[in-house]
Amino acid sequence: MPAALSADAVKAVAKECGFELAGIAPVGPVADWTRYQEWAASGMAGRMSYLTDHRAKVRVDPRQLLPSARSILCVGKLYQTNHPATNPALHEGWISRYAWGDDYHRVLKKR
Repeated sequence: MPAALSADAVKAVAKECGFELAGIAPVGPVADWTRYQEWAASGMAGRMSYLTDHRAKVRVDPRQLLPSARSILCVGKLYQTNHPATNPALHEGWISRYAWGDDYHRVLKKR
């Protein structure tokens, strides 16, 4: 078994990969699972069925996906994208900042 990395070393690797934010938490059951269930039951998941179908059960405890897990690394990428060019002749609406640049799914997967 390889030697364990320190939390600071793991966070440094996350930074090298282009993430501005990184945190580590112990793995275990979600403490406020009832709140998630109420949120989903009230329709807040909309058409995102992966949040409410059979896959929702694995959200209770991440060890259902990886039983040997002891910690979870959470990373974040800031949306430092310039405002897109606009055409003043068009009626403008608000577009969320995350949608101004490259598809964040691709960006995160690459990093």
